[in-house]
Amino acid sequence: MGAAGHRVLFMDDDEGICDIVSVFLRSLGYRVEVAKDGGRAIEQYRKAVQEGDPFRVVVLDLSVKAGMGGIETLQELKAVDPGVKAIITTGFTGDPICSSYREYGFIAALPKPFEIRELDGVLRETISQGSDQGGM
Repeated sequence: MGAAGHRVLFMDDDEGICDIVSVFLRSLGYRVEVAKDGGRAIEQYRKAVQEGDPFRVVVLDLSVKAGMGGIETLQELKAVDPGVKAIITTGFTGDPICSSYREYGFIAALPKPFEIRELDGVLRETISQGSDQGGM
């Protein structure tokens, strides 16, 4: 399954990372929106669901300097959509979430720094999981 048209929400408090990731993912055919913190990501996700054009996957940074981080954000997103597919990213490779991300409700973990090819691979794999279930 290709990336064409799949909607992705990418949350990171580093504007430079958001800019780079969104440019590259768009060049691969994804429809990308970015959020600087969990509160904004939840608003964008809720709006997408209400409009009938939900995100296929969300990528959440574990820690956000000013705002809600990835774990708390995913808990809130699950209240909106229990079937949300989420990937956690972090530069803190020693954090327990890197090895036990599924226990927190994530489908995959991607340590920073990552290459766009790695992100694309994880996105494709995540999108393909359960894609025959119909989803929202």
